Amino acid sequence: SVTNSEPIKIDIEEFGHGALPCLQSSTSTTDYESYLCVIPGALLADIYQLYGGKLLEQNVRVFLQATTKVNKGIIETLARKPERFFAYNNGLTVTASSIETVQTDNKLTITTIDNLQIVNGGQTTASVLYARDVSKVDLTNVSIQMKLSVIPKDLIDEIVPKISRYSNTQNKVNDVDFASSHAFHVYMEKTAQRKTPPIRDTGSTGAKWFYERARGQYRSKQSYMSAKDKNRFLAEFPKNQLLQKVELAKYQLSVDQQPFAVVKGPFPIFTKNINTAWAKDETQFNDMYFEKLVSNAILFRGLDKHIAQSEWYKQSRGYKAEIVTYTISYFINWIEKEGFTFNQEKVWNEQSLSSELVACLDQIAQQVRDFVSNPPSHVKNVREYCKKEECWEALKMININLTSDPSIFGKHKSEAKIDAVQAKKEGKLDRELDFDTKLYSLTDKADQIISEGKRLKFLTPNSNRGLEKLSRGAYNIPAPEKTAIKQLLQKLAALEIEF
Repeated sequence: SVTNSEPIKIDIEEFGHGALPCLQSSTSTTDYESYLCVIPGALLADIYQLYGGKLLEQNVRVFLQATTKVNKGIIETLARKPERFFAYNNGLTVTASSIETVQTDNKLTITTIDNLQIVNGGQTTASVLYARDVSKVDLTNVSIQMKLSVIPKDLIDEIVPKISRYSNTQNKVNDVDFASSHAFHVYMEKTAQRKTPPIRDTGSTGAKWFYERARGQYRSKQSYMSAKDKNRFLAEFPKNQLLQKVELAKYQLSVDQQPFAVVKGPFPIFTKNINTAWAKDETQFNDMYFEKLVSNAILFRGLDKHIAQSEWYKQSRGYKAEIVTYTISYFINWIEKEGFTFNQEKVWNEQSLSSELVACLDQIAQQVRDFVSNPPSHVKNVREYCKKEECWEALKMININLTSDPSIFGKHKSEAKIDAVQAKKEGKLDRELDFDTKLYSLTDKADQIISEGKRLKFLTPNSNRGLEKLSRGAYNIPAPEKTAIKQLLQKLAALEIEF
């Protein structure tokens, strides 16, 4: 979906480079208009320096820094052969909701661009600014080709994602990148920025977990920080508390007892599960859900590290990834068969695994290693076997004689159910309070929202009544009218009409 940020209006001439010459494509249709431009490197750097990541919100990822082979090549070309940059670089693919042009002396120029979005070329754009500001490269002789598509607001959601998908080729783009704008990931990112883990007597600083919604986001945030600001950022969000989407899928599906999916490739299944659950009831994604995600990360990473250091594993290495996910799934299954739910709250509060839990997991892991190392006679490839549900079903049939008491790792299912219901109520209340705050800030814009709603035929009797009350300064708006206003604002936001 489209961004909810403030619209960007760029006056090209204000940057001191003059209007931008362009050629209009003869293939322009009523659906969109296309223009070919050559943008000066200095102008691109100026625009990106002013607006930063706002220009990349329709891009599938943020700047990957000067560490990838492609980005290093971009910066090297800028420094050594700037006059050849136009020939060597693939250029930019950008979109806008509207532009203003001036025709003079048989030359068409662009003077303003509304809602500029760089859907391909984010690496080039950020590298140009990096080269100028960090490497002190002179951009005087640098030019970049740019394809600009002007797309009506009602077609943005249909066309822009396809432009982004089909044109991103300079750095490899994974399907993981295209999920980054889903409301689930946006919500998790915001929750991570707000939630501070408990501070314990064991020296824990209470540092936050960083939820990386878009690939490269963690490094990008640090790219232009001073040493002091970077140290402050790393103290608040240490690298060992970075949560990445694809890793998150492994953690969650292991706890969900789908180890075969983890081995096969977890992200598509995880995404499908999230999309379905979010559409059904988004209030189940709340603070407690986030805490559980972190607990799953601590569980998975802690076990992975323990196995790598274990003498029994060092004596016979191999299949560690399979052992980790199958061990966690077996542990969760055992807990549940004993009438409990894994107490993830305890892991969140301690931000670590207890010695008793590690010992229990170790006992399971050794048995899982033996199971994986001695598959049925018909199995030719162990890893392929681990990708199949029949492997999981076979492991569940094995009775590992665990010496641990399951009650110290879990809570009764009835208690867990009560906690989940309460967390959903709190999550719903938080969302309502957030919307109420948003709603009351729109008093002066209520008439304008009504006008836009009528123009686009989005306005309903309930949303109209509610907005009329709001315009008069009345805040006691009934729930049906409030819901209708929320739905109207969501429809407008989908067309990049923000209030």
